[in-house]
Amino acid sequence: MARGLMAQLGMGLKPLVRVLRNEQPEDCLVVLWPTAWGAVLAQPDSVNALIGLALVVACVMLHVAARFASSVLLEPGTPIANGISRSVAWTHVVVLAALALLLVAACRVQAAQWMAAAVVLAALTPWVRRHSYLAQVYASAVMSAGVLVAFVAISGQAPSAEAWLLWLAAVLWATACVLWKAMATRKADEKGQRKSMAILLGETAIVAQLLILGCGYWALVMVGARAQWGASYYIGLGCALAVALWAAWQARRREPARDRRAFHLGLVQGAIVLVALLLAQSSVPATG
Repeated sequence: MARGLMAQLGMGLKPLVRVLRNEQPEDCLVVLWPTAWGAVLAQPDSVNALIGLALVVACVMLHVAARFASSVLLEPGTPIANGISRSVAWTHVVVLAALALLLVAACRVQAAQWMAAAVVLAALTPWVRRHSYLAQVYASAVMSAGVLVAFVAISGQAPSAEAWLLWLAAVLWATACVLWKAMATRKADEKGQRKSMAILLGETAIVAQLLILGCGYWALVMVGARAQWGASYYIGLGCALAVALWAAWQARRREPARDRRAFHLGLVQGAIVLVALLLAQSSVPATG
């Protein structure tokens, strides 16, 4: 019996590897950048490399578990889910979620509590995707939980007002990223009778993109204002905003290839914001 279970688990490793390698591995960056933002905000001068690595791995595990469950439960004919039973899928999801919790608990127990909440929310992702056009917003909120988890794990304190604002900014940024992707796959989603924000918004999707990004950058500006950061932070935000506007211009013709390019430019924005945070925190004079 144990041998049979191990064989099933081994068979299930192939689609998990496929999620990471073949099925748009850049999606993991939507999880990685917010986690890094939270880590820098918490304590930039003494971020433990092992803690940072554990947080990134844990958040990526949670993301892969949610994607794998969604594929098996909602799209059984896809290459990822082909030949995988629901029982095997749930076994993998439970194992990945448990490992994520253990990794975070090794940093701080308080952080594990926040990760546990993210696990519960991630478990609901397949049903939200099935029944709501706003599934991208929900998924973005879950993927951005790394901001709060990282802040608690490194600082040992409850999330501050700046951390919550940064989480809000991450949710809006991630929503914009996944909306670009949904716009690229809109026709396929309509054919497969799947719901998405791109279908809901229709021809107004780009206008909605600009509104979402505008609110996201407002939240980032508010973080800098509360933290009293200098000009380097706002220059970095300006560069990221310029990339965002360039992405919107690229996607103005509503072609799938251009929408995917805009998605990749959205990931570039996440990296630029991280650099801006690092520059802002490094310019803050040490106290004590």
